[in-house]
Amino acid sequence: MKPYLLEKAEILAFNFCFFLTFNFCLFAFSQSALALPVSSQKIMISSGSKFANDLGLKVYDRGGNIADIAIAVELGLAISTPYNASIGGGGFAVFKIGEAIGSIDFREVAPSKTHPSFFVESKKSSKTGGAAIAVPGIVDGLWKLHRRFGKLGWREIWSLAADEAERGFAVTTEWYEATQGAFNELDSATKKFVLGLNEISSKDPSLLSKPGTVIKQRDFSKTLRLISKKGRDGFYSGSIADDLVTSVEKAGGVITREDLKNYESRWLKPIMFSYHGHDIYSMPLPSSGGIVMAIAFGVLQKVLASEAPMALSAREFHLIAETLKQGFQFRPSLGDKEELNNISDLLKEKSLNKMAQRIRKNSASKVEPNFNWTPTPESKETTHFSIIDSQGNTIAMTVTLNGRFGSGVTTAKSGIVLNNEMDDFTTIPNEPNMFGLIQGQRNEVSPGRRPLSSMTPTIVLKDNRPVLAVGASGGPRIISATFQTIYRYLFRKTNVDTAIQSIRVHHQILPNMLYIDADRTPHELLEALKSKGHNVEPSWTANVKAVGYDSETKVLTGAFDSRGEGAASGR
Repeated sequence: MKPYLLEKAEILAFNFCFFLTFNFCLFAFSQSALALPVSSQKIMISSGSKFANDLGLKVYDRGGNIADIAIAVELGLAISTPYNASIGGGGFAVFKIGEAIGSIDFREVAPSKTHPSFFVESKKSSKTGGAAIAVPGIVDGLWKLHRRFGKLGWREIWSLAADEAERGFAVTTEWYEATQGAFNELDSATKKFVLGLNEISSKDPSLLSKPGTVIKQRDFSKTLRLISKKGRDGFYSGSIADDLVTSVEKAGGVITREDLKNYESRWLKPIMFSYHGHDIYSMPLPSSGGIVMAIAFGVLQKVLASEAPMALSAREFHLIAETLKQGFQFRPSLGDKEELNNISDLLKEKSLNKMAQRIRKNSASKVEPNFNWTPTPESKETTHFSIIDSQGNTIAMTVTLNGRFGSGVTTAKSGIVLNNEMDDFTTIPNEPNMFGLIQGQRNEVSPGRRPLSSMTPTIVLKDNRPVLAVGASGGPRIISATFQTIYRYLFRKTNVDTAIQSIRVHHQILPNMLYIDADRTPHELLEALKSKGHNVEPSWTANVKAVGYDSETKVLTGAFDSRGEGAASGR
């Protein structure tokens, strides 16, 4: 490796970044609590909610295994962060349970009455209202996970969750801000069932429950109890299904009872690649994350073989950004897993070498064409959690409604917040979606098709033992955040907390902008990146949740991002 001599501006930036990164985790607040890592030896959970972690640990204390705990954590998130994790959404999980390494895709699917020109012809919104709602997959995904790996009874886990929903939880700062930001787009059922508002308060956002107020979800508790008794069919048929279909139709959507009945999550083989002596397993299509990240790591490894830039220098961030461009350039050509057969070609040495050679080590590569796009206010949707136990089992799960409160529609009787996942399809050709992503033909709306996703749940193994479970929330920035967290943890050999809290960048090619942490990047670093030709914009860079394992000390460490709320809990 050739050493790289820093420019003066980069030295100043590095000194500032070094101080910031290694001290930030000691002082930064995640809106409600210090973002400090937590260590334990038996089980560790990192998620967006202490309420959810506590429910997971209750299941652990009853003898539940990692699959049972994961189900409980998701249900806890559905109760405490329904704007991100309601069971009216979908998601992915990557796991190692026993000797089984795999992934499960419980992504939402397009209703049977949709077609490629559905939104062009109907003029309906793919972001709010009934037409934006795809067939939910979370309950079926949890059901399959439990049937294959669960230890405790399904009814016991869901009944515990129902008890907690009825008992209530304290409103957090994130909850309050999420409800304020989306208030005008929420229907009356959301305001009644989820926010606990009456006829008067539902018209005035200033009357929303303040942080610390306990909200009891009695109606949603009944929904959880019904599913606890009837299993998967309690959601996809019967009274809950009837309520869902009627609510969607009333809001202008087209989901049918047959759509619900026919929904199937699916087991998939994770995308696997090696980096710095570790095996990385991530989500395959319809997630674009695993593919983009695999390409980025392959290219970065070749670039770093010839030089090792100083950590946190402008040179390092420049190379990371250029590497991300190489991965993101293929995203518009991706779609549901059944429709692309040449993924392996992108990861061959010849392809990676060619991409590495395109990177200009001192200047930003040009991107054409460009377009103007302003990030939507709902830039922090989706939620992720990571779990590792002392037996060598791990699961990384990401769930979503797509936008905050999804479609803004909640089922009229059962209190289930419904997604707006249809916006992840190519709804109108050559127009960016809510994340500024241009989608391709393979991602057109089609009955039963899953929309392309950026969710990137990932596990990292060393000698077949999990050393890291990681993922994030934040649209396409999930990919770049997960990528950089793994890079810092493996290549820079930081601890898991520093890997998360370090300054991050994001580049998705279109728009041609280099986004960098708004609240922790020194002016000198911004100017150094601009001098290399980057269009730099300070911004938010996703919200990571991770658990690391130290094979020498046998200690599990959970950490969560100070860029948002979260909690790490263990035994």
